Amino acid sequence: MDAFGRIIKLNKKGFAVVYIALMIVVLVAFVGLAVDLGYMYVAKGQLQNAADAAALAGATQLSDATKVRTEAKKFALANKAAGDDVVITDADIELGNWNAALTPKFSTTRPAPAPINAVRVVARRNVAGATAANQGQVALFFGNVINWGTMGTVAEAIATRPPRPAAGITLCNDSCSFAGQNDVTFYFNEADITRLGLPMTYGAAFTEYSPSRATDFGPNGRIQEFINGSLESPVASDLCGVGIMTNNAPPQQILVKLQDRITSELITTPLGWEVIIPVVTPVTVTATTPPCPPGSQPTEPYEVMQFARIRLKSVSYNPTPAIILDYIECISCANIDEATGIFHSKLVK
Repeated sequence: MDAFGRIIKLNKKGFAVVYIALMIVVLVAFVGLAVDLGYMYVAKGQLQNAADAAALAGATQLSDATKVRTEAKKFALANKAAGDDVVITDADIELGNWNAALTPKFSTTRPAPAPINAVRVVARRNVAGATAANQGQVALFFGNVINWGTMGTVAEAIATRPPRPAAGITLCNDSCSFAGQNDVTFYFNEADITRLGLPMTYGAAFTEYSPSRATDFGPNGRIQEFINGSLESPVASDLCGVGIMTNNAPPQQILVKLQDRITSELITTPLGWEVIIPVVTPVTVTATTPPCPPGSQPTEPYEVMQFARIRLKSVSYNPTPAIILDYIECISCANIDEATGIFHSKLVK
C-alpha cells in the first residue's frame, strides 16, 4: 500500500520458470542416480553369474588345485559384467572345506581329516583406478556430473561336490579283500554262491540307502531312479554309521536297467561305469541277518562302514543274477570326500 492507501501488486511473472529449472536439475539428479544404481545392480548380477559358473567349474576339478584355478578362470572369462570380460585372479579362488553343520560353513584352515571339498570364487569390479581387465570399478553414466564416475561391486559363490553313491548296489565288508583285482563276479542269490562252492564274500545286494526295505522294483522305483540318475542318493558322508536295508533277490528288470546304464557309459568310458557304493556289515549277526552277504529282506539293517569305488563291467541275468566288476577299491568314511572323484557339484551359497 502506498502513501495514498492504494494497494500495490507485486509482479511475480517469471518465478515459475525458476522453479521449473530448479526442479529439472533435481529430477535429472534423481534419474541419473536411479540409472546408475540400476546399472550397478545389473553389473552385480552379471558378476554373480560369472562367480557361480566359475565356482561350479572349479568344483569339478578339486583333486587338482591347478585345474581348479584354470577352469574357474576360463568360465569366469566366458561372462561379461558391465560390457567387459570378467577376469578373476588366483587370489580370488580359494579351496577349502564345506560343512553346513559348522560356523563358518566354509573354511580354508580346518585341520585334517576335513577334506578339500569346496571352492570359493570372488568376482570383483572394485579396484579403484584399474582397468576392467584388472578388476577396475564400473564406469557410471551420470556420476561424473558430481565427480563420482565409478562404483565398485563384488559377487561371491561357493560350490561343493559331496560324493554320492550310485547304482543302488552294496557289498559286504569282506569284499574289500578283492581290492586291485579285475573281473570279479558278485552274486545276488546266496543259493548261487553255495552252488558254485564260493564263500559268501561274493555276495551283493541292492539298496535304497535307507532303513526301509525296497518294495518297488518297477520303472518308477527308487533303485531304478538311482541307476538312471534321475534321483540322487544321500551324500556319502551322511551314510557313514547309518543302518540301511538291502535286498539280494532283485527282479530281472532291475538288472536289465543296470546293464543298459553300463552300456551307455561304455560309449564314453570303455573300461566301464565307475561309481561308489556303500560297504556294509550287520549291526548284529542273527539267524535272519547273516554276516555276509547282505541278506534278502533282512530283519535288521546293515551298517555302512566304508565305501568302495567300483567299475561295473557287465551284468548277468539268467540263470545266475550277478555283476562283474573290473575294479574295486575300498575307501574309509574319513577319506571318502577327498578320495573319490564321483561328485555332483552344487552351489551352496
